[in-house]
Amino acid sequence: EMALMAKDIFMIDIDLKIVKMKGWKRRMHYPDTGMTWIHPSPNMPDYETALLYPGLCLMEGMNVSEGRGTTLPFKLVGASFINSDECAAVLNSLNLPGIWFRPHHFKPQFNKYAGKDINGVHLHVVDRRALRPFKTGVALASALYSLYDDCVFLHGAYEFNDTHPAFDLLAGGRDIRLSIESGAGIEDIEKIWQREESDYGKMKQEYHLY
Repeated sequence: EMALMAKDIFMIDIDLKIVKMKGWKRRMHYPDTGMTWIHPSPNMPDYETALLYPGLCLMEGMNVSEGRGTTLPFKLVGASFINSDECAAVLNSLNLPGIWFRPHHFKPQFNKYAGKDINGVHLHVVDRRALRPFKTGVALASALYSLYDDCVFLHGAYEFNDTHPAFDLLAGGRDIRLSIESGAGIEDIEKIWQREESDYGKMKQEYHLY
């Protein structure tokens, strides 16, 4: 479906043929297929990690650990300046759908804070169908930024780009970061992407194969 859409939108001149899957329904999550999980990346060890990644990848644009260097990448978030109990309490008070935050302490073996004991939270998916991964990541970024003066957005080179903050590249623009910096609440920040999300939801139906 993504290939068909990309072919149209970017006017790619290729002879594209799609072999449809058998037995798959749109409402299915990966575990519903009964298939064995195969790592698409060393930091994507299980399905729940993949489910959280669209929002938790935003942590790569901040001076906090996103759990790389542990056995729970993108399920742990931490830093030396975080108060675990306080952070978990604030995040749980937001009543974000499908997720629960537990105070946690860990020591990454590589990447940010390598070899250091740090404080943070462990994210537990309690309802994968209700979970909003991107909203969860934005709410987490907002909470950390508002709670801790030492929490900052990273600047400088990030992967293939050195002209924009990493967070802006991951979030698709600067508007979310600027709203977090201004102290906006998560429900107001969410309005930034709701219209585009709705438009995309309607547009993509043309390419549905299932």
